[in-house]
Amino acid sequence: MSSALKGFFNRMEKGGCLTVAYLGGSITWGATASDPLKTSYRALVTRWMETTYPKAHCRTVDAAIGGTPSKLGVFRMDRDVLPHAPDLTFVEFAVNDGADKPVPDTIETMEGILRKLHRADPAMAIVMIIIGSGWDYGSNTRPLHITLAKHYGIPYIDVAGEVM
Repeated sequence: MSSALKGFFNRMEKGGCLTVAYLGGSITWGATASDPLKTSYRALVTRWMETTYPKAHCRTVDAAIGGTPSKLGVFRMDRDVLPHAPDLTFVEFAVNDGADKPVPDTIETMEGILRKLHRADPAMAIVMIIIGSGWDYGSNTRPLHITLAKHYGIPYIDVAGEVM
């Protein structure tokens, strides 16, 4: 666990209001969830945090737009994420960055997101979500995103690996 994530959970333990941003595509928005506001991964994670840390309250930022890759996400940061000064940001673009074959600048745009988040607040906790899709539930960008997370010491949750 990164020191930023440990710091986030320490603040949750003490209580107060913390801001959690969810940046990504349709999976982050809640596509295929029975009720995106209640059963999407962002809703379930937020509920878990508030149940586990009852003194805390999470103000959530839904910065997810279906069908969008990190190439668009990096440009939406200034409007959809950074003005909210999140304490924790989940980033998920593995599916939409993958398509049939990752475009050459996919890794650069994902890295741009991570660097913008860190530059805005070096103490912000960042977690990458790796999710797959399709017949084999894989993602062409899965290894690229994992390499990037490891390079920057950012925790990641590899859901694709578990499903495969």
